[in-house]
Amino acid sequence: MPLLQLRILLLGAFICVCKVGFSETSIANGKIIPESVYPEVVKIYSTFGSQGASCTATVVGHNALLTAAHCLYFFGPKAENVEIISGEHEGLQSIDCYLHPSFPLGSGYYDVALIKFPDNSFKKIIPFATDLPLPGQEFTIVGYGKFSFYATSSDGQKRMGTNNLSGVGRRLDFEGSHKNEGPDGVGTGKNVSNLPGDSGGPMLIGGKIIGVSSTIDARLDDQNRVVGHYEHLLYTENLSFLRDRSELESIHLLGLNQIDVELRIEEHEQNQAIPYGQELR
Repeated sequence: MPLLQLRILLLGAFICVCKVGFSETSIANGKIIPESVYPEVVKIYSTFGSQGASCTATVVGHNALLTAAHCLYFFGPKAENVEIISGEHEGLQSIDCYLHPSFPLGSGYYDVALIKFPDNSFKKIIPFATDLPLPGQEFTIVGYGKFSFYATSSDGQKRMGTNNLSGVGRRLDFEGSHKNEGPDGVGTGKNVSNLPGDSGGPMLIGGKIIGVSSTIDARLDDQNRVVGHYEHLLYTENLSFLRDRSELESIHLLGLNQIDVELRIEEHEQNQAIPYGQELR
């Protein structure tokens, strides 16, 4: 099959009037897990008027979720409401949401957003990572995205799996499978990738969140490869956004104050395996 490469935002159902869409499926080659595993990772549905989008988000404070900015961005306006539609917090409604101010400018980066909820809404919280990741380091991702790039129907499952970083820079990059590699279509939980519906879901290292699912480059060839891109939360401009919103909007973010305030772009670039902006072909 000839190689076909596509850059894809990982939204779930978008521009719809109901909570139904092709997104309600899960991580390529991931293992199915119950809602009680990683209960801090939830499925959300954001709305603006009659438009809606379903994505993945992570509890990062007693009153806050972290997700991708494009999950809450409706061609200019931000979401009017965000509802949790999975797990023990199902039905909980947001107070407000905040997108990285540089995201709407069309840069292709800064795909980070915070969602504020009433104080003490959440007890189980995933803290922010405090150490820079390295190429080759193993990570875990969790999400509600498609279990295969070609999947068109929903199974409604949460999945998780592991892989290894290939690039560390303004974003966190890796290569994985875009379909289940195990017998009978069951994922192995290894060599996983993010797919549509996983947007906003976490990349975890040592149980702490380091990245947010943003986009993929789908290379539809016989090797079933996808290059996943996660926003790097310790990248200077993303970290500044988190700090500013936390202070200005009284948003609690666990572990944020333990991150070295002197982290610089140069430190990230020294750890890169793949130069920022280079396409993987």
